[in-house]
Amino acid sequence: MSRKESRAPGQGHRFQKRGFSYEKIIRYFFASNAGLTIVILTLIIAFLMKEGLGFFPGYRRELEIYRIAGLEFVDLSRKNLTSHEELASVLNRAYYAEINGKSAKEMKRYQEAGALNNAFSEKVGPTRDLILNNSGDGVSPQALAVMKQNYEKQKKAALDHLPPTPHLTEAEREALIASITAKAIEDTEDPPLITQLTEQFSAAQQKHSEPLAGLRATIDEFQAAGEGLGTLVSEMTESVVTTKDALAKADIIEKDRKTLLAAAEKAKDPAEREKLISEAKASIAEIPDVEGPIRTLLDRRPQCIEIHNALRGNVSTILAKLPENLPEGEANRLLRAARNASPVYLDDLAKTPALLNAWKHDEPVGLFAAVKSFM
Repeated sequence: MSRKESRAPGQGHRFQKRGFSYEKIIRYFFASNAGLTIVILTLIIAFLMKEGLGFFPGYRRELEIYRIAGLEFVDLSRKNLTSHEELASVLNRAYYAEINGKSAKEMKRYQEAGALNNAFSEKVGPTRDLILNNSGDGVSPQALAVMKQNYEKQKKAALDHLPPTPHLTEAEREALIASITAKAIEDTEDPPLITQLTEQFSAAQQKHSEPLAGLRATIDEFQAAGEGLGTLVSEMTESVVTTKDALAKADIIEKDRKTLLAAAEKAKDPAEREKLISEAKASIAEIPDVEGPIRTLLDRRPQCIEIHNALRGNVSTILAKLPENLPEGEANRLLRAARNASPVYLDDLAKTPALLNAWKHDEPVGLFAAVKSFM
């Protein structure tokens, strides 16, 4: 065997003579990239931790203002008001779902006719508006004629892309198309068929709402029961928001003052330093009055408790009048959802008076509480 044949492949390459090989180069390349990735991730984590540590003290101060100003106290009642409004919304949706379910035929006919008319109007509308806006003396007859020719072309194109109307008869569809194509440019009235179908849908809704008069009265009674709580929350919110804004404004002024003092310490020019110190002294925030508004707010605590207790008694009686079920599927689903949510709502109403009595505006907010609230 010759010496040339016995040599291992690649032996004697200049990289190998210096202790390198292609495999080592590839290994070092990927190892260095992995190390760089770890360093970058470590720096990102460190940056996020630094920002987080700077965030939570500020967030803690926001929670302190939220408590000191009385927003926390008001929100104890606002939570129940929101639940009351959401429950009333679900009941209203159930009511209209029942009516619309029974009026489904008339509703579909009305919707399909309206969709066809809208599809046609969307196609020709821009050109139609252009003609109407340029029909004055300043437009040449030739330009107006071109616009009208384009309008007629768009009408023909629109007729080729009209949506289906499976709940309209063929004669009704043809009559509707004939009326919208024959309509004058300046005519903004709905086609006669759409007006007719709208009236039929309204008549069907009226007809099917009559057997639901008892449900309508129950829902209206439930909504009215929450008006007292709504008025109370609105009135209390006005006072506490004023206090909260005053505290937030004072904090901003104080933060700016500290920034000026920090800049003064770093200033090398004595004149600049004196100027910054003077500005800092001039920006001392006025301490807002907190005790007065809080005392006024807490004077309404007995009224709050009385309204919650009365509301719970009233709505318990009202909700008991709701029917067990409704014939239409969607309406019955919404009614069932309202019935399932009612015990939770009533339980919250029962717990709120104790929470209102236990609430204290001067209870400190710990850093752990701020972190827990954020999480």
